[in-house]
Amino acid sequence: MQKKLRKVRKVPYAPKIEVIAKVAGKQISRNPYIGKDGAPTLLPSVFVFMDILGYSDLVLDAERSGTQQSLLEQLHGALAEGGNG
Repeated sequence: MQKKLRKVRKVPYAPKIEVIAKVAGKQISRNPYIGKDGAPTLLPSVFVFMDILGYSDLVLDAERSGTQQSLLEQLHGALAEGGNG
């Protein structure tokens, strides 16, 4: 028996603006690429694409053993340490 595939409606990409407050009728965002006036803003930036070898196995093993929080802390520590070098 074949599985029925559900049709997915494609939605044009639109960046989400996380609004944290409204001050004097203006929305304030934590997103640094959104200016105080709500308009997108260019900033000097660096983009990193990183592949962690064995990541899927680490996550699955952590889920099976109930150590997800510990794995998260280990990964966070390693990435934070790498950023300071």
